[in-house]
Amino acid sequence: MYLLNSEIRDKKKIKVALKDIYGIGYTKAERLCQEFGISEKATLNQLSSEKINRIISYIEKEYPYGSLLKEKSKKDIKALAQLKTVRGIRHRNKLPVRGQRTHTNGKTKKRN
Repeated sequence: MYLLNSEIRDKKKIKVALKDIYGIGYTKAERLCQEFGISEKATLNQLSSEKINRIISYIEKEYPYGSLLKEKSKKDIKALAQLKTVRGIRHRNKLPVRGQRTHTNGKTKKRN
């Protein structure tokens, strides 16, 4: 089943199934279940199409997701590079950004 341009596994519990949408993690999935009064043990198959549509419209209004979120993060990284911040420079040079050690580790990031 496809929801919000993501393939969702029908037979999984609703919390796990919602995590398949890019930008929705465990915490947001848990909040959605509480807000819509959905049991933790319910699967996506058990929900009515009306309830699924309400969840989808709520996600579209409240949370960035999918390609919108990916574009936003790319823009943020580009802005950091234009401002010549340390993080932006490290992104541009393809080095680890968050203070990781590079002498013995980080070979993969350097290589790519």
